[in-house]
Amino acid sequence: KTIYHYLINDEINPDFEIGQMLRIMNNKISVSKPIPVEKEYGQMFIDDEYKEELILLDRVEEEIYVDLMYTYMPVDEELSYGKLLNPLMFYIMDENFDILELEFVPVEEEEVCFVFDIVMDYIEKNGIPKSIHCRNPYVREALKDSCEKLHIELTYDTFPDIQPDLKYMN
Repeated sequence: KTIYHYLINDEINPDFEIGQMLRIMNNKISVSKPIPVEKEYGQMFIDDEYKEELILLDRVEEEIYVDLMYTYMPVDEELSYGKLLNPLMFYIMDENFDILELEFVPVEEEEVCFVFDIVMDYIEKNGIPKSIHCRNPYVREALKDSCEKLHIELTYDTFPDIQPDLKYMN
């Protein structure tokens, strides 16, 4: 039997939201929790001069959702050093979960810097949102300082995955 068979027939029900994972060992499938690991996440800071520029922007009653995820679409690019890889992408969605921004993270770039730059560019173009929702700890930490200084509510929660829509893109 395949993992798909187990999942589709409700023979196994992992709760991915709380961190359970599927594990296959010796042709047996089970649900397990990942081993807790202390991680350090990078944080980006805005200086006072940049904060003063941003604070003059209009405040908008918009809630945005931001996330990093690997795609189903393997690519063979110059930056992948001749190997197929599934690119990491960063996206911003609105309250209706419509995609507002979608960027592939260059292999050589730090994710935290990339996320920070894209979100700050978005804010400069569209104004200061009421809140930013994220479900990735790297994204949360990258935006923590700027959200505090700009009085943007930063929430760490779940929201729909856009991955199924993207797997058909070529």
